[in-house]
Amino acid sequence: MTPRAMAAVALAWGLVGAEAEAQTPGSASFRVSQRGEVIGSADVSVERSPDGWRITSRSVIEGRVQLSVPHFDTQYDQDWRPMSLTMEVISPGEHAIVHVAMVGTVTRTDIVVPNKEVFFGANDVPRDTIFLPDYVFGAWEALAARLQAAMPGDEISVFAVPEREAKATL
Repeated sequence: MTPRAMAAVALAWGLVGAEAEAQTPGSASFRVSQRGEVIGSADVSVERSPDGWRITSRSVIEGRVQLSVPHFDTQYDQDWRPMSLTMEVISPGEHAIVHVAMVGTVTRTDIVVPNKEVFFGANDVPRDTIFLPDYVFGAWEALAARLQAAMPGDEISVFAVPEREAKATL
């Protein structure tokens, strides 16, 4: 076995044996790839406060799906139950501001398309759902936090902002 192969096996063994640590505050930058080619980037920050957790991010992707998210801000309580989400999304020919507030087990969603129209909606969802809008990579930090304590077979509720709830099974 070559030294490079032995190092890869040692790294893999260490990753398999490592337990997940608690979610920690911090910032990270990611490159977004499509078919092996970098098509965008995302900057994400996770902060902890006495009220819970706050995730903010900005991202741009320019592949098959072209989307800019200049502002994403979501808040969760100490147990990673959602409180609110605000995001601005820009795609070719579209610009929208989305706000979701969690009221008990109901999401109250407002979508504003500047100089065009306003939409309002409400969905019944489990109290511990995760806000997970399409192509908003910062939102996945909340799912990562929830997965740390999850076991195979567990079901996690995700709210595909702005329209529907879905179930993810490990």
